[in-house]
Amino acid sequence: MSLTNEEQFARFRMVRDDVLQKVSPSFCIAKWTQSTIYLFNGQTHSCHHPGTHHIPVESIKRNPSALHNTEHKQQRRLEMLEGSFPTECDYCWRIEKLGNEHLSDRVYKSASSWSLPRLPEVLQQRQAPDFRPSYVEIAFESTCNFKCAYCQPHISSRLWEEIEQHGPYLLQGDDYHSLEYLEKTGKKPIKHDEYNPYTEAFWEIWPSWYEQLHTFRITGGEPLLSKHTWRIFDYVLAHPNPSINIALNTNLSVPDKLIDKLVEYAPKLKASTKTFQVFTSLESVGQQAEYVRFGMDYPVFLANCHKLLGVIDRLDFMTTVNILSASTFPAFLDLITKLRLQYNPAPGTNRVGVMVNYMRFPEFLDIRLLPEYVKGRFAHSIQERITKYSFNDKQPTTEILYLEEVDQLRRLLDYVQSTPDRAEFQIKRLGEYVRELDRRRNTNFVQTFPELIGHLSYV
Repeated sequence: MSLTNEEQFARFRMVRDDVLQKVSPSFCIAKWTQSTIYLFNGQTHSCHHPGTHHIPVESIKRNPSALHNTEHKQQRRLEMLEGSFPTECDYCWRIEKLGNEHLSDRVYKSASSWSLPRLPEVLQQRQAPDFRPSYVEIAFESTCNFKCAYCQPHISSRLWEEIEQHGPYLLQGDDYHSLEYLEKTGKKPIKHDEYNPYTEAFWEIWPSWYEQLHTFRITGGEPLLSKHTWRIFDYVLAHPNPSINIALNTNLSVPDKLIDKLVEYAPKLKASTKTFQVFTSLESVGQQAEYVRFGMDYPVFLANCHKLLGVIDRLDFMTTVNILSASTFPAFLDLITKLRLQYNPAPGTNRVGVMVNYMRFPEFLDIRLLPEYVKGRFAHSIQERITKYSFNDKQPTTEILYLEEVDQLRRLLDYVQSTPDRAEFQIKRLGEYVRELDRRRNTNFVQTFPELIGHLSYV
């Protein structure tokens, strides 16, 4: 029997207060159970919030499990067990400082079905070098057809090419997107036609991971442009596993033949696994979405969302709420509710997911840089939608936003009202950045974001 929203939310609080806090005030099971690994440059982190760190080649040659169990990660695990707060996990610490009524992602992740059941193993093995992850996210390549305004060159091949052509952005304080810096810090991608020891180690450990994983997720770059993605799909079809959840991140803006190929594979993958799930990214709409997620054709993107929802059980939208999405983020929430009304067959079912995250880096895109009176308008607009779309016991079918999502929106509003560091400095950098974006891409910030020009005269 499934839990109601209220019961589920009470469970999250119970996990925080009666499980995690009893180990330590900074304990997070996901530091053991979750792993995101960038095979194209040998970087990893436990989840997507901390910055990445390097995986020594020598360690994976000795033991391919070191793709997940790095010495760096084991040290952070020890800090959590001892009650210290790892600096790299400040995304969650910031949320928890907003007040006890807010739940951070360490709670949501620890309470998940791929984490909480493994708590006894975590406490028993502590810093075991072979701890088996439950949730693995792999980026095979940086090949991508987008140049998102908040992305990094080592994650998008198209953005890397742009920096090679034009050089880094010369902003106040530093050379933003310096390829030289990325090379020095070990983040330069290994070309897809070059020998890659990390990819070799992955394919060595993949069969044993595959047998026991709860969730395997492919990210990028743009995964549909990588041959390894289709190799994974073919492996799954050849080795059905009713216990594993297979997930894919995609911008849903690749050539039609690849979308059609995905539509063809999806029912087969669903039949060969517990679930097959697709994630995409969006936090604004229309021309503003196309400006931020450069390379997107918004109508085509929406058409592909509908196409996928015709063959998969669920489509999830990941957000990175930033200053450039502030104006149309409320319209994005309206889009989510419209999709739910169209595709949810009955109350209590949810085929369209959404996760609300705020942007931390680059700091000049922080939504907190909005003027105070604009923050007020933003908060009012979001609160209107919370009221309109939340559960109403007189009209149960209006339950279009779920309690977890409402909490994420409310913690976003609290975050927006907080004070950013070096606001005036970052505002100047934003102006320099968008002017250079327009020069390189033949875009027009003034026409695309007229509401920001009146509020933010520095642009």
